[in-house]
Amino acid sequence: MKSKLICIIMVIAFQAHFNMAVKADSVGEERLRNNIQAKRNPADLKALPDSCEAKDFYKNFKILDMTKDKLGVTHYTLALSSEGYLTDNDEIKVHVTPDNKITFINGDLQQGQLRITNQIKITEKNAIEKAFEAIGQSEAHVKSYIGNPVKEKEIIINSRTKRLVYNIKLIFAEPEVA
Repeated sequence: MKSKLICIIMVIAFQAHFNMAVKADSVGEERLRNNIQAKRNPADLKALPDSCEAKDFYKNFKILDMTKDKLGVTHYTLALSSEGYLTDNDEIKVHVTPDNKITFINGDLQQGQLRITNQIKITEKNAIEKAFEAIGQSEAHVKSYIGNPVKEKEIIINSRTKRLVYNIKLIFAEPEVA
């Protein structure tokens, strides 16, 4: 076994909000206006140290975050991607010392190339309607004190089915807090 251990850690964090995944089975007529993916500023994976196994798979991953702690250790958060879309749960953490040595990798680097098995066919508006329908509400009947009840909307790859889905996060206070 190589000196570098690869630990597979899958963490699924469910927030206290409704997080809806709506099948995206039609050609989209609308582009997502506040797509979360556009807010992430991925760096170039070539910035990782030469000894990193992630370089062998750099075309499959994007760096979502890079932080440095008090000890000088750099922590990279990578996400599996395909055709410009990120997956929902396939994050990898790479920890690099100040002298560019990898101390630990959390996640599975050898996941292979993702093959998306569908195309976007419904519009963003239809996806939002279906998200409200799934919770038995309508957008007209809910009230959010922080603005729009649709907090986030993005297209992601469902890591289990390899299908594109709309990921809609709804937050509202009335008729009940959700």
